[in-house]
Amino acid sequence: MLVIDDDARTRAFVAEGLRQQGHTIDEANDGETGLHMAMEGEYDAIVADRMMPGLPGLEAVQAMRAGGLKTPVLMLTALGSVDDRVAGLNAGADDYLVKP
Repeated sequence: MLVIDDDARTRAFVAEGLRQQGHTIDEANDGETGLHMAMEGEYDAIVADRMMPGLPGLEAVQAMRAGGLKTPVLMLTALGSVDDRVAGLNAGADDYLVKP
């Protein structure tokens, strides 16, 4: 699995939780790196933050889908309005989870 988040604490927390469940995790600290890793690697799933400097998660997911990537993507973000959720799903995310 690939975890993409610019916040080191959140990224480490999510990655460690997934590791404890037996998953092998790669981490990216920005959207551009995450996009490159997603397109070059083979992942069972991707967890991506939406708000990141440089290439935001929403645009990274759009680029993944435009590049033909079929890997399931979960957007994990602080943006929780209905419009935000719709934008995430329309960008190509398979699910959208709001951070507490």
